[in-house]
Order: sequence, then structure tokens, then C-alpha cells
Amino acid sequence: MRHRRLSAAPGALTSSASASQTPRYNGLVNQSEREWIEHDDALRARARELARMTGRDEDDLYRTLRHLERTPSERLELGLRHARLRVHGK
Repeated sequence: MRHRRLSAAPGALTSSASASQTPRYNGLVNQSEREWIEHDDALRARARELARMTGRDEDDLYRTLRHLERTPSERLELGLRHARLRVHGK
């Protein structure tokens, strides 16, 4: 599944276009946003490569790569919060 990341200008930046290759890119975002997009593009490319090599879902691999950037305590907090939201029936 592909996602649009910006809605500032139609067609300005989609997941299929690299941030550095889009001519209208520079006027839409600041430096930190550009760095985030470029990093995100690299993670998506890595997830795509891993999905091709392993036969796993690309989006699942992307989310896993994103979560691995978190500290262990952040991952634990998210896991505990998620577990509280689930209804565990017997």
C-alpha cells in the first residue's frame, strides 16, 4: 500500500517519488521535514527490499523498522498501552 505524505500541493510528493527528485519539493517543507522524508524514503526502500527477499509484507517490515528506532522503554510503553486497549475475553 502506498501513502501520500504531503497534501500541500496535489502531486507534489508521493511515496513513489523521491524527495530529492521532486522539483516542487523544496518550497513545501523545511530542512527537518526534508530530512524526515528522506529518512522515511530510505526505510521504505529497505522494507521493500526485505519484503522482496523474504516474502513478508512490506508495510509490516516498514513498521518494524520504525519501531526499532524507538528506545526499549518507548517500545514497552507503546506495547503496554496497546494491550490495555485490547479486550481479552475468555
